[in-house]
Formats: sequence, C-alpha cells, structure tokens
Amino acid sequence: RADGKHDGCRYCGGEGRYRSIECKEERCTFAAEPLIPYYFDDLACAQGVPGCNADGIHMGCRFCGARPYQDIPCPVSAAIPQDACWFKNEPEVQYYWDPACEWGVTGCWADGIHKQCRFCTTPTD
Repeated sequence: RADGKHDGCRYCGGEGRYRSIECKEERCTFAAEPLIPYYFDDLACAQGVPGCNADGIHMGCRFCGARPYQDIPCPVSAAIPQDACWFKNEPEVQYYWDPACEWGVTGCWADGIHKQCRFCTTPTD
C-alpha cells in the first residue's frame, strides 16, 4: 500500500531498497495518438479478448467504443458521448450535430462514429 489505500500499489525500481522490484507500467504508449478511445485493462486482456495490445506494446492496452471495437464498452474515463460529436483530437474544421444526416451526405459522419456529426461545408453552415 504505497499510496496508503490500495493493496496493489507498491514501491518499485529506482536506486534504493526497491530496485529489485520491477515497475509494471499500466498505461498505453502510442507512437501516434489513435483516433478511437482506449483504456488499460490487464485483467480482461490476459484472457485474450478483442481490442487488446492496441498500442502494439502493452497487452493490457485496449481499444473500445468505436468501429471496429464498438461492441467493447469503454469505462467512464474513455467513454464516447452518444448524442454529441467526439474527436480524440479537435479538428480545425467546425462541426455540428445534424439529426438529418445520412450516409453519403456531404460532411456527415465527421467524427467517424456518429452519423449526425457533420462538418460545416461552407462558411454559412
């Protein structure tokens, strides 16, 4: 209980008395930030479930909530809103929620997740 609260939290590494204890890194490390959500799930990924090894480095790094991983629910910390556009990296082009959007309509599916998320196509949109 290195943090005084959690049994799994322990001191590790460094040059002192904990140097013989290997530090386990429980986070995803991407060369380029992906456009879909992810989280760390060591427990489920140990069983070989879909979406794991998302960063190509850590088996516990798992994609969720967006195609082709839409069937993997995201935890609250990585969840995608159901009624608003969601971008991992905010685009420079303006966008809005358009309930009339459909497949094939210019600007729709702007976030790649919601059909109603639409890029503005002209300065007057």
